[in-house]
Amino acid sequence: MKQLTGIVILLVAVFQTTCTIEDKGRPPTPIRDFVTAGESEAWIVLAKGNLMHLSDDRSVTEISQIGDAVRQISFISRSEGWLLDSNGQFWSTSNGGNQWIKRGKMESDPTSEFGGQLVFASKEAGWLVDGTAVWMTGDGGDSWVEVYREDGMNRGQPTNYFPLDDRSGWLSLSTGGLLKTRDRGSVWESAGLNTDASIHSVFAFSLDECFAPAFERKGIYATVDGGNSWNQALTRGLAEKIGVSSVSFSSREIGWAIGIQFVRDPNAPKEPNGITLKTVDGGKIWKRETDDFYRVAFTRVSFTSPENGWLVSDDSVFRTNDGGLTWHEAFRAR
Repeated sequence: MKQLTGIVILLVAVFQTTCTIEDKGRPPTPIRDFVTAGESEAWIVLAKGNLMHLSDDRSVTEISQIGDAVRQISFISRSEGWLLDSNGQFWSTSNGGNQWIKRGKMESDPTSEFGGQLVFASKEAGWLVDGTAVWMTGDGGDSWVEVYREDGMNRGQPTNYFPLDDRSGWLSLSTGGLLKTRDRGSVWESAGLNTDASIHSVFAFSLDECFAPAFERKGIYATVDGGNSWNQALTRGLAEKIGVSSVSFSSREIGWAIGIQFVRDPNAPKEPNGITLKTVDGGKIWKRETDDFYRVAFTRVSFTSPENGWLVSDDSVFRTNDGGLTWHEAFRAR
């Protein structure tokens, strides 16, 4: 196993300026990463490395860059967060991003140009998914150990890790498979899903209950027995018309799924339409909520409470404060 270590050596004050977003005819800067912080705040990383903070009063603030451009970010609460910059340096904050402390550093840049995921389950345990490998820290980001690597054969490329706690979680693969671990990745167990569709995200309540959306008109796969059996959660007619990118539950019963609607009419506009689906019975039945997002391709949904939720596309973020009854645009990249 490879291991990388670092020392806490520097405290940096982050200067904040209110960001006014102007459209000057330039193409939008894609959103590279998005994470919620508490119930009503969020952070955005743009493809160029800009770090944006969305506060609970709906204001948008750009945080000055920390040395190099920011790549990935993760928060476990309103105050506790981590980020990775383009130089392979990890940073952490304990006061909501007002100050950042240097943690460990990767010997080489592990992330691709637009890929990667950084996710923490606690103040100590975190994971980095970089498209070819998964790294894990048990000391808050000071040292990192490689716990998974794709081999081009039986072990597919990792796409997303969903931690249940400090030790256990689910890992999705580009080959359509799912793995789970009970010991921080020392041992990975096959979760039995055999599909030719790539799985790019996962949501789980436990090592038994898991939802895996498949984008290539495959719907949402669900298991309640740890992967011994999988069911298609969407009706066949609905699954064939949409591509599902992400699933999020605000309770055991209420959940949301997002993606795009595929248009069969060759004369119809080529731009995708974003869609939202909702379940109120724990994922047994999903119903379409709205088609109001014309020319929006959603990539992520996150609900932090039954009322507060976020929808993320390539260049915009939508927000609800009333459980999805209404949505407003909280951020658009210019």
